[in-house]
Amino acid sequence: DLDVKKVYCWHALHGYWRGVTNGLGESIGIDVTQAYTNPSKKLLRMEPQMAYDTPTLFGVGMIRQKEDLKTFYRHLHEPLVNAGVDGVKVDVQSGVSAAGSGVQSDYELARMYTQEMEQSVAERFPDGESGAVETINCMCHSTENLYRYKKTAVARASDDFYPDRPESHSVHLVNVAYNSLFLGEIALPDWDMFHSK
Repeated sequence: DLDVKKVYCWHALHGYWRGVTNGLGESIGIDVTQAYTNPSKKLLRMEPQMAYDTPTLFGVGMIRQKEDLKTFYRHLHEPLVNAGVDGVKVDVQSGVSAAGSGVQSDYELARMYTQEMEQSVAERFPDGESGAVETINCMCHSTENLYRYKKTAVARASDDFYPDRPESHSVHLVNVAYNSLFLGEIALPDWDMFHSK
């Protein structure tokens, strides 16, 4: 008996790492646009691998219409609810504004995605006891995302936790503690330290 109380599923704010495929869009009747990130020279100095990462080279499938996003999240979340999933971890949130600049205003697209995601999870993943929304926001530290939360309260405060790398644990704790000082004013920081034996 593992005594698991809650089961969450992972998905990116825009579906998967590279967004939504045109085939999925056609199958559920929504419009998908391939967008290509265009990292700035300043960003490339800090993150040079972004010049040749998958979204930059091959694009990201983005949804630009609000009604299409509602349809997308309904098709994404309803099967999870029907399967008994308690909540979701919504990752790659800052990636929407990065990819969004290729199709429309990045902050407007990030706002639309965040609003529609929150509406969907609030309807489908409420905690029956507390009324909280069963969602963890992740990779969400851009202001386009972080300052828009109205229904979800938990935000991951760290990089990935590596349980099998003990030398990384102290650095992880320090980073999360410092990040939590800022994030704690806006959200409930998640320290991302779950592991099992």
